[in-house]
Amino acid sequence: MSRANRDRIYEAQRTGLRNRVRDEWHMSEELADAIVDQWDLQAASRALGRRDPRYWDEAAKWIEERFPRGRRVN
Repeated sequence: MSRANRDRIYEAQRTGLRNRVRDEWHMSEELADAIVDQWDLQAASRALGRRDPRYWDEAAKWIEERFPRGRRVN
């Protein structure tokens, strides 16, 4: 798979997670983007690369731990 394809897949998955956070956690798109940005930094600190199959599952867990769904964040 080419780097361009990997980058497009990453961006699509990232956008999907951002939209999920925005919609399910009832956050603004800007805040959801900022949270996913924080995850990217956290993943790097864990040496968890974007191509790791656990990347997005771990992202969802990490976000859920910090922002339980019942709590509204604006």
